[in-house]
Amino acid sequence: MTSRLPHLVLALACAALTASGWARAAGTTGPATKSPAKLAATEQPVISANKFEQVSEGELLLTGDVDLRYGDLRLLADTVHFNDKTHQVQAEGNVVLMLGKSQISGDRLEMDSETRLATVWNAHGYMDPDVIFQAEKLERIAEDKVVITNGTVTTCTQPTPYWAFHVTSALLHLDHYAHMKNVAFKVEKAPVIYLPYLVWPMKKDRASGLLLPNVGYSKQRGSFIGNALYLVLGRSQDATLYYDLYGRTGTGLGFEYRFVPAARGDGMFTGYYLKDSVQDPNNPEDTLSRTRYRFNFRQTQRFANGFRLLADLNQVSDLDYYLDFERDITQTTSPTVLSHVDLVRNWSNYSLNVRADRQEQFISSVESLTLERLPEVELRGRGIRFGHTPFYLSFESSAGLYNKDRRFETLQDPNQPVDPNNTEAAQLESTYQRFDLFPTISASFTPTPWLDISPSVSARETFYSRSQIDPADPNSLTSDENITREFAAFNLSMVGPRFFRLFGDPKSLDTTVYKHTFEPRLLYTYIPDVSDGENVIRFDDIDALRHADNEVTYSLTSRLLARRPVSHPPPPP
Repeated sequence: MTSRLPHLVLALACAALTASGWARAAGTTGPATKSPAKLAATEQPVISANKFEQVSEGELLLTGDVDLRYGDLRLLADTVHFNDKTHQVQAEGNVVLMLGKSQISGDRLEMDSETRLATVWNAHGYMDPDVIFQAEKLERIAEDKVVITNGTVTTCTQPTPYWAFHVTSALLHLDHYAHMKNVAFKVEKAPVIYLPYLVWPMKKDRASGLLLPNVGYSKQRGSFIGNALYLVLGRSQDATLYYDLYGRTGTGLGFEYRFVPAARGDGMFTGYYLKDSVQDPNNPEDTLSRTRYRFNFRQTQRFANGFRLLADLNQVSDLDYYLDFERDITQTTSPTVLSHVDLVRNWSNYSLNVRADRQEQFISSVESLTLERLPEVELRGRGIRFGHTPFYLSFESSAGLYNKDRRFETLQDPNQPVDPNNTEAAQLESTYQRFDLFPTISASFTPTPWLDISPSVSARETFYSRSQIDPADPNSLTSDENITREFAAFNLSMVGPRFFRLFGDPKSLDTTVYKHTFEPRLLYTYIPDVSDGENVIRFDDIDALRHADNEVTYSLTSRLLARRPVSHPPPPP
């Protein structure tokens, strides 16, 4: 008998004499940082069970709600054979083995309590990092290696996992890789693909390797299979390479590169290229080949001086690319390709934005419109008070270089009927400068608690270095004649008189009180004649044409408010 067993048996015997009949043996707990071998040499087990039997020297039979704790190991079961000499443990019935963050349940267990090597039958549970498994047999052959036989592996926590690997055998090297044989990849319960052998990363950090392949079929492009290779290029960058094969249309190559250029910044570049071959609708025996591509670059960066950089650059070969290859409905339904770079800085009452952008709009298969800011500087102010008066100043101002390019097809001979052979490509392009200033002076008066009056006066002056010759003709050319558009506006807003009714006792703090309000609102706008507005080149909402007008807008707003009972703190003890 070892030197620890007499103390263990004595403790069990003393505990058995207690009135509850509950036996417990406790030892001194050692440092949790020791290795399993050293821990077993210095630790004594802590055991609780409904019944203890000493089968032979150094061997115990524990039955009924057994709880065995041995260092960082904890074992729960209905029945446990524990041999203190050989360190062998056999458990049956509702077996639960807990080691660190891992938890394994099963019907039967055999384990060496000193090395922590174990075999569990009909096993299921969780192992760190984020591995959920179920297996006919699980063998813990090393501290970080587990072998499962005829089971499933996943990271999904749902009762029916969204995806899982079913394997005949697998070696799980924790925080390294899983080597799996005869792998059936399942989506929920449906098998999707079979692989005779698969290596899968099980690292907490990123790991290079092949991703799961994608398979599918479409009526237009035939069968599809694609795969991707993920590469870790360093702590602050990684890349993914895509290879897609379409049964009818060709081969696609893709690339995604993610990076962190500096603190408080991140960026990503994606690209896809495809030599597309489709059947000629006019001659089914021939094929049409064209190059299809899409590129996107995004980056955000915050600087220490308060400036923030936002970049989103896009380029696409044709509008149909979104319809053919994109799955995001916001992409497939948008006829616009937008790229922009913004450098922004905000203060308490001011904001500065230096912007360059390009917006390409596909109006039809034969017409497109491109708008570019090259670049634009915008300064805004808001809530600037004039001393201690009730008057406030807000303004919008901008200056920039702009380009408007319209491409379309026109008839070669207007006297001939519309025919593809009677058309030619045409282009209208204008590059010009624009300076805009739009100040507003406003005030707010409350003569009574139930009435708010807010008048405001605005003026806008916009300079254009070029102008449109014939505003009635959408295909009109522009001239070098500069123009200045000017207009003013007056607004008067009145809110009130307000009416309300209370439901409940407003003086009571223990009941809910409701307040029902009615708030009429009236807005009057006056815009006099606008000078030189007809010949403005339309680019954005700044160029919207305003006509002389008197406009009245009214509304009625109803609100229901509630004041909850006040919760009283408990009286002091």
